[in-house]
This record gives sequence, structure tokens and C-alpha cells, in this order.
Amino acid sequence: MMRAGVVLAVMLTAPAALPWVAPSAAQARDCGVDLTVQPAATAGLLDITLDAPCAPGQMATIFHDALSFQSVLDNEGHLGAQIPALAREALVMVSLPDGTSALAQTSADSGPPLTLLLPENAAASLFSIPESTPIGQAGFYWSGAQPVQIRVDDALCGQELLASVLSVDGDHQTTLRPLQVALPACDAAEGLTVSLSLGG
Repeated sequence: MMRAGVVLAVMLTAPAALPWVAPSAAQARDCGVDLTVQPAATAGLLDITLDAPCAPGQMATIFHDALSFQSVLDNEGHLGAQIPALAREALVMVSLPDGTSALAQTSADSGPPLTLLLPENAAASLFSIPESTPIGQAGFYWSGAQPVQIRVDDALCGQELLASVLSVDGDHQTTLRPLQVALPACDAAEGLTVSLSLGG
């Protein structure tokens, strides 16, 4: 006959063997990714809204036609952005570091011609463009001809600046062209800026 002490010992250790409980359906929904895209109040632009409550502070990559850029979600996993519409039927995809992705599509309104500047080997913070709007951390867009000023730093002096210039007209036709600019030598670069005129 088994002694009571042995039975008691088994009863005390049993809670450690409780099975794992799967998250509820409500918890699973809370960790979803919700992406919406709609025409902005300004013709030719798109409003993007991303909600990923389980990815606060994460870097999201946004793709739209020939444009891709990265932006950081806030502490609640929310991201709002406004970008040029590069196609009449505008498809936008967002990807998170864990591989989660989402797609959304909308019909875009026609707007004025726009120019996008996307630096490839320089930080966007080195550029100064009047009446332009940043695109995440990737570059800028604007309407009409604008002077572009590039502040030359130690990392770029004596090198070629590489960038892409993307033009989109009122019918959402896009033209992509490379931009190469020879920057001043390092012995003369301190405090210098290089000026260009793009767009228009």
C-alpha cells in the first residue's frame, strides 16, 4: 500500500507540469498588422497608415512601385506617412524585421508633377531642399524646380555622390535616372556646399 507522504509529494509537484496555454484569439488579433492606403487630401499623394502593436520601435520597410524606404514605428507600433503616388492603381507593401508583411491598394488621384531625390551613399540630413517633404529616412519629394544644396562632410569629400532622381508626371508616368556628382577634394571641402537644380 502506498504511503500518504508519497501521494502528497506528487500532488505538490504537479503544478510544475501544467501544459502551455496558447494565446487567445483576441491576443492573436492584437498582434496582427493593419495597413491602410488611401488618396491624400493633396492630389497626387497617398496617406499610409500602419498599425503593428506587437512591433513598437521596429523599423518598417515600405515599398511602392520604384520607391522603397524605411521608417520607425512609434512606441505603440504605429506609423503614418505620406508619399507620392507613382501609379494610378497604387499598391503599397510593408515589411517588418520578423518577416511579417502586409499589402494594400487604392486608386490614386492625378496631381502636379513631382521630383523625388533618393541619395544612395549619403545621409539625407546632408541635403537642404526648399519646400520639400522628407520620405522617411530615404530622401525628399517636391513640386517644381528647387535648388538642392549638399553639405560636404569628411565621409564624402573627394568622392562621387550617388543618388536616384525619380520624376512622376500628372498621369503617374515615372522616369528614373541616376545622379552622379563629383564632390570637392578633402583639403578644400570644409564648410563647402554643392548646389544643384532639379525638377521643374
